[in-house]
Amino acid sequence: NVDLAPVSHDPAGFSLFIDGSLCATGQPPWQVDTSSLTGGVHTLTVLSATFPDLFDSATVKVLKVDKIPLGGSTNLSKFIIGKVYVPTKWGGELKLSGGSIELFYTDGADLDVDTAIQIAKGELDENRVAQGSPCVYEVPDYKHKWYYVKISDAAGASVSAGFIEWGEADVTPWNGWYWPLLNTVDPNLYEVSGGNTPLKDYDTIYGTNERAAEEANGSTSDTNATWEGHCWGWSLAAIAISQPQALVKNNVTFTRDEMEGLYTELADGAPETGGWTWRVGTPETAENPNPIPAGPPTAAMGEAVDEWADKVQNGLCQYIRRERLAMNSNLRDATGTDASEVWNHDIYKYASTMEEADGGNEKVVKVTTRITSNSDNTIMPPATDKREDSYVYVLEYTGDGEIDGASANQNWISCTGFAPKWLGTVDKRQFVWRANHCTITKDNVDALYQ
Repeated sequence: NVDLAPVSHDPAGFSLFIDGSLCATGQPPWQVDTSSLTGGVHTLTVLSATFPDLFDSATVKVLKVDKIPLGGSTNLSKFIIGKVYVPTKWGGELKLSGGSIELFYTDGADLDVDTAIQIAKGELDENRVAQGSPCVYEVPDYKHKWYYVKISDAAGASVSAGFIEWGEADVTPWNGWYWPLLNTVDPNLYEVSGGNTPLKDYDTIYGTNERAAEEANGSTSDTNATWEGHCWGWSLAAIAISQPQALVKNNVTFTRDEMEGLYTELADGAPETGGWTWRVGTPETAENPNPIPAGPPTAAMGEAVDEWADKVQNGLCQYIRRERLAMNSNLRDATGTDASEVWNHDIYKYASTMEEADGGNEKVVKVTTRITSNSDNTIMPPATDKREDSYVYVLEYTGDGEIDGASANQNWISCTGFAPKWLGTVDKRQFVWRANHCTITKDNVDALYQ
């Protein structure tokens, strides 16, 4: 609202200019729309129609609010306060880069003009949660929605925003070997010579014939079965117990790899009620089969795998981030060649980078999730080995910070190889050990250490 003092009167009227551009004529007061003005200092000039050489000027400071989209950037200054939206209520790392930045949080509400003025004046400092260059803040659970951003650089700067939801299990499952069934791929559990003869050594100690039983029930000469082995048992054992160590019993040496092999066979026949649980999807062999479609997903909408994107993301968040548990999974063939192959691994870490998707809706985000799992892809892999896969999908979040699984925007766009077939968890306290191809026992294997 622009007005003049009563003594300033001209029956012929006045002209009002903003930064030299005419914006109003006639008699005051005038309602001036500042929405098109940039944040900063602007000049108002009033000219008398009767006495054009008489004018008066004033300065107007315009404060603006601008959104910094996740994965994007916005120019901020002392006259432009930023806001950034965190969609998930389960927290993560919010990072703002580009200058000396202060980050504020109240109750997640959108940033109104009055609050922006308080921030600009330094009157909301009790709500500052982080500051720095860059400014990094670990967002707590239930502190989602809008954050406010102030930049201290006098000249202003372009500020970018990034957000990563992440999780990591308290215990990293150990790497191992899948102990193939194919008799031309070594080593096998039923080896009779070489450096890895776990069942032969077991028979030496206990006077049993378990190696022959394993060869009879757990071997094949089918050259198309190169992937078949004990990765299921390994993936369960690698969560259920700490990594076995080498030992010597009655002058018989068991390497660490051999001990891993014995526990792998012991877990390979664990019953479905034996301490492991399907969490997202199930294999065809389950009582109620409901596998995640392999895809591979594409950018096309309406694919069968699309409806699983929210379930996979929720599963990772629930069990790895919140409960800090590893998840065993058939991640399928990493090369994307054959979806029927079973590649079991244990996911122990994930990081989901969130970016605002096309369309300008901050609740609709493109999520790039990188999962890290243990490895059995090389013979006796080193501890540093790992498998990594990426899943890219568009998800929509509700105002409550939950994924809207019914959103028409949901779309699983791509992945490494195939989508996982299922995700599960293992309760080591309830786990039931049962060999699959022979009759070795947990008590006997444990007793090797005594």
